[in-house]
Amino acid sequence: MSKSLFTIDSFEKERILEMHQTALKNNYLNEQATPVPTTVPTTVTPTKMNPLTTDKIILSNGSDITVYPTWNQQGTEPKSTFRILSNYGKDKVTNKLSPNVVSMTMANNELGGFNIGLSYNCLERKITNFSVQSPKDSKTDNKTMKNAKYRLNGANGFNNSTQYPSLVQTHINNLIDKNGVSTTEGPVLEIINHYCKTK
Repeated sequence: MSKSLFTIDSFEKERILEMHQTALKNNYLNEQATPVPTTVPTTVTPTKMNPLTTDKIILSNGSDITVYPTWNQQGTEPKSTFRILSNYGKDKVTNKLSPNVVSMTMANNELGGFNIGLSYNCLERKITNFSVQSPKDSKTDNKTMKNAKYRLNGANGFNNSTQYPSLVQTHINNLIDKNGVSTTEGPVLEIINHYCKTK
């Protein structure tokens, strides 16, 4: 009698098998219907812009800094130009290239070793870091800054002013720190628009 309780005929076997197959098909369909997460990490493949050129550093308060590599006291000295190089920058947390960080370097064409570096965060929409680098302290490099000066073209109460080589780096650093580089006009804006995909 106990044997007959566990005997399964061929019809019952087929019915159970069909139930399993139907359940498996339904499970596969449900898995395929599950949407793919939209936060899949993307690999940053930087596309560098061609270098841009500017002869002044535009500050966010509406003033601008113009650098003169030679000063002949005649008022006819040529303006210095900066070649701006750009690329994606590293995220501070992950230390990896991020599509939300833009790195810019304003390399002075006439004063070797005089550079201004900026980092811009696309999500926060602001400059998060900057640095001003002057030529190395050597006889050769010091000559490139011997007659340099800068002029701050007035805005918001600023007057035109000039400073001699030893003060150029310090004063430009202080001006950027106080007023910030403009991100709403000029080459810096072009770079931001090129790299920052988030609006």
